[in-house]
Amino acid sequence: MFKKMISKTKWSLYPYYFSLRLRQTIKSKNRDWIFGRVACMGLDVYKLIGCQIPFYNTQKGRVDYLTDLQLNPKLRPKTSHLVNFMNREDILPLIAQQEVFEWEFLGIPKIIYMDSYSELTDQLFTNREKQWCFCANYTDLLHTPKFSDCFEPKGLISNDDIYNNYRKYFQLLRKQFPDTPIIFMHFPVKLDNREKFQIRYQSIKKAIDKITKEYHNMYSIAVDEKIVDWPEERVAGLENFPYHFNKHTYQVLAEQVSATGVFSKQ
Repeated sequence: MFKKMISKTKWSLYPYYFSLRLRQTIKSKNRDWIFGRVACMGLDVYKLIGCQIPFYNTQKGRVDYLTDLQLNPKLRPKTSHLVNFMNREDILPLIAQQEVFEWEFLGIPKIIYMDSYSELTDQLFTNREKQWCFCANYTDLLHTPKFSDCFEPKGLISNDDIYNNYRKYFQLLRKQFPDTPIIFMHFPVKLDNREKFQIRYQSIKKAIDKITKEYHNMYSIAVDEKIVDWPEERVAGLENFPYHFNKHTYQVLAEQVSATGVFSKQ
């Protein structure tokens, strides 16, 4: 009802206020914080762990894109320009997260907490005129002629480039946060019958497992896909979405994350 009471343009401003207020609170009170780059699975696991540290998330921040943003802030998206191109309005806050993305001025995070969803499924789109970019699932958007006139689709990270993009991103993170523990969780793909995503899962897993051997205090977390099943309760409109899981999957992931000892040290 609230969304219907205000215009789409006004609604699109809410994510700015939330993200900026969170950053200001962390900075002004010198609070501990967690550097988040997780989707729904990572958020659900975080709740099960029961951590109370403020969580600064950029859900659809694909690693190649976050690396580019950190090096060239002019690539930040203009969320307000995307209001009329959204197939799902709830994705607007996730675009705004990309627009306000920044980490240095908050100080050193206690934990870097990631999952694989963005590299697995998010595509990159570039504004044809101004060259700013954003990441989203293809189905998050209305692919109208006007959208096509304004934006060029760049697609997924190619499987051949996944390792190098992760390596550049973690080099940048380790340069700025040399001792911060890194948790990286892998989204199961058992429920997704599309072969290309099965292959992408393996490419991501192989890359992250290799990188964890290159950096200290970094953990690659994956569940045995035999335990993965559909959620006990389906979300309306997402009944066939293959990246929501049964409660046992989240519980096992939470146990594995807790077993690293990273959260218990905070």
